[in-house]
Amino acid sequence: MLDVAAVARLLQEERREQTERLAGSLGMEMEDFIRLNTFLVALHDIGKFSRSFQAQAPRFWPKDVLDGDPGQVPAGSHWQISHELL
Repeated sequence: MLDVAAVARLLQEERREQTERLAGSLGMEMEDFIRLNTFLVALHDIGKFSRSFQAQAPRFWPKDVLDGDPGQVPAGSHWQISHELL
């Protein structure tokens, strides 16, 4: 998640004209917008930490950390789980 946020920050700084327009449309100073947007980008996939998302790749299920069988984990959208976590 942090690598995606770091790239997003660099892109926002590199594309200053676009970033200024976006910030202005929200009534924000550009630096405040960059900080907020970078934070939101970092959070956007937090649901991927959920058991249901991790169970999609049973071969990589960390048995020493997560008990149980990944085939028995209820399915769920990582977007929905992200919303619940936040």
